Parts: sequence; structure tokens; C-alpha cells
Amino acid sequence: MELQTELFKMNPLEELDERQLREFFGRNKTEMSCMDNPQTFLNQLRDNKLIPEEKYKEMTRITSIDKMKKNLYNLLCWIEEKQPQTIRLFWTCVFKEFIMTQYPTLKRLQDSLRKDQGDNLEEVTDERPRVGQNEFRVICGALSGKLHKSRFASGRCGNSIRTEDRWMSPVEFVEQGSAMPNALWKRDIQWEGQPLCSLIERKMLRLHSEQCDCPLCHPDPQALEEQKNDDYCFVCGRLGDLVMCDHCPRSFHQKCHLPQLDPSILGDDSAWMCTFCIWNMNEYLPRMTYEETLMHPVSNHMLQCHYLLLSLYNADKDHIFAKDPCIHVRGYSSQIVTPMWLDKITELLGQQYTVGQLLTDIQLIFSNCDQFNQNKPEFRDMGIKLKEFYEQEEEKVFRRQ
Repeated sequence: MELQTELFKMNPLEELDERQLREFFGRNKTEMSCMDNPQTFLNQLRDNKLIPEEKYKEMTRITSIDKMKKNLYNLLCWIEEKQPQTIRLFWTCVFKEFIMTQYPTLKRLQDSLRKDQGDNLEEVTDERPRVGQNEFRVICGALSGKLHKSRFASGRCGNSIRTEDRWMSPVEFVEQGSAMPNALWKRDIQWEGQPLCSLIERKMLRLHSEQCDCPLCHPDPQALEEQKNDDYCFVCGRLGDLVMCDHCPRSFHQKCHLPQLDPSILGDDSAWMCTFCIWNMNEYLPRMTYEETLMHPVSNHMLQCHYLLLSLYNADKDHIFAKDPCIHVRGYSSQIVTPMWLDKITELLGQQYTVGQLLTDIQLIFSNCDQFNQNKPEFRDMGIKLKEFYEQEEEKVFRRQ
């Protein structure tokens, strides 16, 4: 049971290098091409720019089932031959829970990866880094953060460590976290109880040479400025044209942020503050009881509602609760009388809607999840975890005085 639990928690993609992922892709093209009704699958590939628009439109015009299977196989061959560098992103996108729920084939493929790793599992402790791991939780004194492999170059080059408040280089991180005057970043930044240099020695991090002229080691002024913010949207986790907050490291797509931002902001160099920063800086909140707040329209508490919903979107890493489950989950509408999801709640903010109704609808997401997944404990647990997070945030947002 303990081994099964660890395997379930494990992200199988982090265990494999690029060559292994490409081989796994090649072995399973035929099985994936036989999936029924692949429209949502194709939508996911298109949304993440894994296939060009013309190929997507060509696929959506096909009406014959046999022709669809043949063309889907050819499309996967095109990805394998022409876009091999995207294979890891491909698996990341199709192993989302809402995709696997609709396509059991993909769930079986993910399970087979976990099983293969379990069969090959030696006695490994949590201190052992995983092949392909791209992020490492690090601490120095009381300061904690997450080191991102893609941003790491050296002690001073590359703002590679993301804390709650900012991105910083390893040298900056150790200077802020350590109380010792002679602190060294390789020695005093700790990962799982070991010095950071252990990751370099194991080749999990590559230390750039002093002569390196890559963009991380010699960034231009714009790139240096962009290192202050996330490379991905805080809400959906995807890349793209991002609006960067000037007061925190978060970045957002214009349509993902709440409230949504005017498209013109993408070309605007003026300072901008996200909802999270406005919330954190907002010292004044109307003094009223929790019961009174529930009766108020959301328009009177829009900052709190936006903050709460953005927090839930971010916590829902696999985007299971964001979209309409009746579209993505087979048999959902036949079992659940009143479906609810985050995008629908966001749309309701512009209507006659009270705070109490908003909170009730959020709770409905979790009760629906519990009811539908009685025999699927892994999905049910995801709802329970997000509900626990929601209750902490709701307490902070609407019950604080």
C-alpha cells in the first residue's frame, strides 16, 4: 500500500528523459489514434499550440470515423517527426485529469508509465532527485522558495529561485535567508537536507561557465526585467502573451485575470498591479458581520470575490473544476442534477448575484465531485483537497474583521 501511494503521487513525466518520452510516444501512436470522439483531445493540442491551425481545421472537417483514425495517426506521426521537442509538453497536456476522464486510453497510458517506474523502483528515499525534475524546493534559514532548473545559470546569473514575493538569484537568496556573514550559496542553500551543490554534482543542475554568453548569463535589459516575473500564467499555467504585475512575480493572460484586462494593456508600459497585490494592500474592509456579508450583492465585494476565485483557479492545477464537466466527463449530466464549475461562477459575477449565492455555488462544485466520484477515490480526493484550501481562503476573505 505504501508503494502504491507513492506511485500515485509521483508525476511519471518527471521520471523520464526526452528520449524515453519520445520512445513511449512512438509505441503508443496507434492506440491513441483509435480513441473515440477525439475532438476535445484535438482542442487541447490546438490550445497548447502543439498543432498548427490548418491541421486542426483539417481534422475537424473529417466526418468518417475510419478516416479520422487514419488522419489522427498521421497527425501524431507529424508531431513525432517534425516537432519532437514538444513531446514532453504533449504528454503534460493530455495527462490532465479532465482529458483522461474523457479518454480512458490516456489514463491507461499514464498508469502504464507509473507501473513501469514501480517495477524498476529501487530503495529510493525522498532525498534522491528524479531524472527530468525541473523544480526543487529549497530553503536557507527561514526563507523558502522553489528553484527552477530552466532559469538556473550560476550563483549570480539567472533569477532561478521563486519565493512568495519575488524571483532572485541563488546569491540573493542566500544573502536574504542566511544570518551568517560568510554564507555560500552552494553550501547554505538546502534541498531536502542537502547542500545545493549536491544537485550540481549529480548533474541535476548545470552550472554555466564564466565565459558563457547565453541569455541567462548576459541578458539584455528587457530580458533582465522579464526575469522578475513568472514565465507562465498564474491562473491557467500556460505560456503566451502575459501581463506582468509590477508589485509581485505573478503574470497573467489578459483574459485569465479577474477582472479581465483590456487588450491594450499588452502594449502598455505603465505600472500595473494585479488583484492579489491590491487585496494584500487593501487595509480597509467594510466592518460587518459574516451573515450581513452573505446578503450583499457581489458587486459590493468584487475585490474579495475576484481574489477568492483566482486563488481557486491557481490551486486547481489540473483545471478539473474550471470547465463544464458535462462536456468533458462522460455520464456526468445523467447523475448530477445541478452541475457547477468555476468558469460559470465567474460569468455569474456580472449578474444579480449575492455573496451567499457565490459561496453556495462553490460548495456545490465540491458536493457534486463527491457524489459523482464515490467509486473513484483519486478524483474524489482532489475535490476534498481543493475544498480544504477553499475553506481556508474563504475564512481569510470574508470572515476577517
